[in-house]
Formats: sequence, structure tokens, C-alpha cells
Amino acid sequence: MTTATQQAAEPKAQAVHHVRLGRISATVWKADTDAGPRFSVSLQRSYRLPEEQRSGNGDNGWRNTSFFGRDECLIVAEAARQAADWIFQQQRPQDQNGHGILTTLAQEVARLSGQQVGTEEAPF
Repeated sequence: MTTATQQAAEPKAQAVHHVRLGRISATVWKADTDAGPRFSVSLQRSYRLPEEQRSGNGDNGWRNTSFFGRDECLIVAEAARQAADWIFQQQRPQDQNGHGILTTLAQEVARLSGQQVGTEEAPF
């Protein structure tokens, strides 16, 4: 159970970036913590209810879900990749002059997974 004190101590996340690929979207959230910014991503699919299932009163029938069909999996993967790339760009290391050091997402993934990546293409 979460207490009111714990809820007040938790950082509030704000939506800072949005990727939309057709009906699939990825929203990047940022929470400022004592250890620095923390990013997370939510993925969803928009769909529209048939007119007879809408509640009326201006209900346009649009809903969101976090369930995806087989034909949407690659689109979800691409939206997640674009969101990860955006986060990576926000967090890339800087040199002593404050300029971002140019690296690729593939190089960062390889670094985190302990793989060696040279100047040729990444192994994935």
C-alpha cells in the first residue's frame, strides 16, 4: 500500500516527447529525481468504437489500449526505437565544452550489453 507521504516523495513524470505512427503512439515521460532525470516510455494504440457503442454526449468513440495485434508489432517496435533514440539524444555525454559527443544508439546499446562495435554496422 502506498501512503500519502510516499506519493508526495515520488517524482511526478511529465510527457516530454511523443512519437506517432498511424494508430500507434509512444509517449516519453521524464521525472526529475535526486539522481538526475529518469525517462520512461508508454506505448498505446488508438481505436474507434462503432457509433452504436458510443455513450453519446459528444463521445467521438476514440479509445486507447496497450494491447497490440500481430500486424502492429513491428510498428510498436519502431515507435519504441524512435522513443529510445530521442531519450538517448537527451542523455548523450558531453565534452568539456558542453557539446554532445556524437555516438550512435547502436554504439550505446553495444556498450551497455558489453559488445564490441567498431566503425562497421552494429551486429543487429
